[in-house]
Amino acid sequence: MKNPGIPKAAPDLRRHNMARLLSAVLDGADSKRGLQERTGLSWGTVSALANELLRKGYIVETGKEGFSAGRKTAVLDVNAGDHYVVGLDINASGLKAVVCDLKARVAERFRESVANPERNGVIGQLKALIASVLDRYRGKKFLALGVAVQGKVDTEAGVSLFLPYFAGWTNIDLRGILEREFDIPAYIYHDPDCVMASLSEPRADDLNYVLLRVEKGIGMSVATGGRILTGSRGINAEIGHTAVDPEGIQCYCGNRGCLEAYVNAERILNEYKRGADLESFLAAARRGDDGATGAALEAGRYLGLAISTICNIFNPATVFICSSYGQIFELARAELEKQIKNHVFGGKPPRVAILQSDGFAAAAGGAVFTARRLIDESRLF
Repeated sequence: MKNPGIPKAAPDLRRHNMARLLSAVLDGADSKRGLQERTGLSWGTVSALANELLRKGYIVETGKEGFSAGRKTAVLDVNAGDHYVVGLDINASGLKAVVCDLKARVAERFRESVANPERNGVIGQLKALIASVLDRYRGKKFLALGVAVQGKVDTEAGVSLFLPYFAGWTNIDLRGILEREFDIPAYIYHDPDCVMASLSEPRADDLNYVLLRVEKGIGMSVATGGRILTGSRGINAEIGHTAVDPEGIQCYCGNRGCLEAYVNAERILNEYKRGADLESFLAAARRGDDGATGAALEAGRYLGLAISTICNIFNPATVFICSSYGQIFELARAELEKQIKNHVFGGKPPRVAILQSDGFAAAAGGAVFTARRLIDESRLF
């Protein structure tokens, strides 16, 4: 399916001002007069550009509000019915997709288990998922794809460097593959950064925080000064393969004692009983079953040790643990926080917030990143 097209570039200043105005609408629906006050643009500029955004369908009039002279004036908001971004999540636990408007409001969600965990099988299934989503919204404008990917990612090049759970998955040019297939701009991100972007909890007075996404593997995102930290070429920090026991159990990466070898959902459940699911594990733990409580405490101990090291480097105010298995970490909270307190050097331990994930946070965050990028970089006009 071909993209219906993004308008050709206007002169730089006009594009910049259009982006400023649309960005202000994203931050909150408002009247033209309110947008003028918030952006500092002239009344003539706001009026002309708002009319153009209305004509192009990026914004709509959502109602009227009172004005000082008793008149009513139109309130402008992002159009929830068109100009969509597709957020995607490629993860060992499955493929997810969300359809979002430019305000990152979710219109619909899609989830599939990975049918064939090898390079060509996953890419083929991803293409089919995207095609079905675009076809479902036939006649609507899709502006871009925002793809969250587990493993090592070069976000600048749009390349998934390594995803260990899929056979043959090395140096995959995801951006190129998807843009050639769908003729839509594609942006590739490290999945924990996308989960971080989807959070609404951090506030302006809490600008330094760390997020750990714990599923089959562990990913980390770090925010300093309210901005997500990225490394060279957009390749992000790795925590899952930090050694917590150099003589410990073998990790799939070939090393011993990696954090990810001890703290992943599959191992925790199997330590209680091979093939156990989350519900049976939690029920056993609440009964006081030694196998279940022991598995949870071991995971909490190793995760707490790793978090203490992170805290000694970044000194975050809050550590978020986001997981579909968050209830397990709640069971282990006391052990986890004890390890952090015992090993954080010379300071107050961070607040630990355990977030129960619905599995769509990374896909939604990919849409958040992409919508903001399209506007901030004036790519829509």
